[in-house]
Amino acid sequence: MAIAGTAVSLSFAAGLGYKLSLPEPVQPAATLATTWLEAHDLRSGIGGYWLAALTTVESKGAVKIRPVTVGPRDGMVRSTVQSSATWYAHKRFQFYVYDVKSPNTDVACVRRAFGMPDHVYAVGPYHVLVWGHALNIPAYPSVEASRALDA
Repeated sequence: MAIAGTAVSLSFAAGLGYKLSLPEPVQPAATLATTWLEAHDLRSGIGGYWLAALTTVESKGAVKIRPVTVGPRDGMVRSTVQSSATWYAHKRFQFYVYDVKSPNTDVACVRRAFGMPDHVYAVGPYHVLVWGHALNIPAYPSVEASRALDA
């Protein structure tokens, strides 16, 4: 029994050693934030809730992506889930970013809201849309928008 236990323990130790010797897995959001967006001087953008949060954290705040969602009449509005109105008030955003695999991204709505982007970049599993003009998102949705989002 002791020999079998030792053999099992050694095999687990060998497996752990092998796992620890592998390179650290690449995090796509970290690559997007710290390698691509920062290198292209894109530091203020908008996107879906999860990507916005993850990318902002991965860049340690050097790149700030604020969460947005589709509003009434094909507009883009501030995501009111765990966000502050100060993140949007008087801010001019440079880009919109989304995960191409996300079923919650309505690129057609983004284009209707801001026009056709001047550039679309593929960065790993993400697309970065950049316009020649600033993107503005209201800090406080209109009463009509609030009702539509609550419905």
